[in-house]
Amino acid sequence: MATLVDAPHFDCDADCNALHKAMHGFGCNADAVIDILAARSSRQREQIKAAYKRLFGKDLQLALDSELRGELERIVKALLMSPAEFDAHELKLAMKGSGANERVILEILCTRTDSQRREMAAEYERIFRKTLERAIKSETGGDFEHLLVSLLNAKRPDHEPVNRQHAKEDAQKLINAGEKKFGTDETVFNTILCSKRPHPVSCLHWSTPTW
Repeated sequence: MATLVDAPHFDCDADCNALHKAMHGFGCNADAVIDILAARSSRQREQIKAAYKRLFGKDLQLALDSELRGELERIVKALLMSPAEFDAHELKLAMKGSGANERVILEILCTRTDSQRREMAAEYERIFRKTLERAIKSETGGDFEHLLVSLLNAKRPDHEPVNRQHAKEDAQKLINAGEKKFGTDETVFNTILCSKRPHPVSCLHWSTPTW
């Protein structure tokens, strides 16, 4: 199912008509809805949402909400979100309740580009009326909070070739700031981890000396 790349032979109006037909009459043809939305890229789903309102005068999300229930409704709702909106909702969920899901928060913030994090933060504030940085500070603490705030405000180059010599030097700096030091110099960790793109950072593991 093509969700990361555009589906070939995409016909936006035909998809809208098929979705409308799937929701028309008694019950909803859930298989038809899934076959369409799950096989389109995020960009194409955005086009479908706009075209559906133009053709039928209804919001596609609201129309589907009235027809679907349970886990399927949740999945379809997620499919109709933009990537930034989806990230914002996942971060909100990860910080909901007692204790934050640190793994989810790190995975999202560490794997997005600067522009993606800016869009995500803007969507978070638009939806939840609270800045993402403020939410992070209220739900986390200590060194982890400082790392997340640094990541949120990081300025990492979008295109950075892997330089294994630099990776080896950075790995040594991390060792000196951690294992070879009483206590941890979090400034060194924040500087390196929040200024490199994910792929160069992943090379630090392979550049770490073994004793």
